[in-house]
Amino acid sequence: MRSYALSRIRSLIVFEDDAWIVRNKPAGIVTHPGTNHQTDMSLHDIMQSYLQQIKQQSTSPTFHPAFCFRLDKDTSGVIISAKTYEALQRLNQQIRERKVQKTYLTIVGGHSPKHLEMTQSLNKGYDKQFGVAKMYIEKTGKDSLTIAHCRQQLTHPVL
Repeated sequence: MRSYALSRIRSLIVFEDDAWIVRNKPAGIVTHPGTNHQTDMSLHDIMQSYLQQIKQQSTSPTFHPAFCFRLDKDTSGVIISAKTYEALQRLNQQIRERKVQKTYLTIVGGHSPKHLEMTQSLNKGYDKQFGVAKMYIEKTGKDSLTIAHCRQQLTHPVL
């Protein structure tokens, strides 16, 4: 396992106790290693390195500290890690019961409506022509609620 600078890891931690680690996730880092990111540095690797460096190992042979949700590689934000199986179960239950509200701030190009509400599930694809991520409505996904408000529109001079 790679080792990461303890001071750098600690600088990302917002809150920590015996059950949780809440940390900032910078853009450009995957939450978990996956098929497309097997050799990339992941937040999971950083967490394991941190726990090893502070000599805090899991008390269960079958449970390893885990994230309660994930953020995409290019998304920065606050993410919660459960240090115990009980904490992970508790937060997962709250997520299932829709007691957890996630808020995202997004910067978009072009024009945006002042208010937007969607009750269909969204999915992310990749636009090969333009080389960017693209959101689309998932026709077979579970219904969800997405509410967007335009907080500020910026105008830039045409170059």
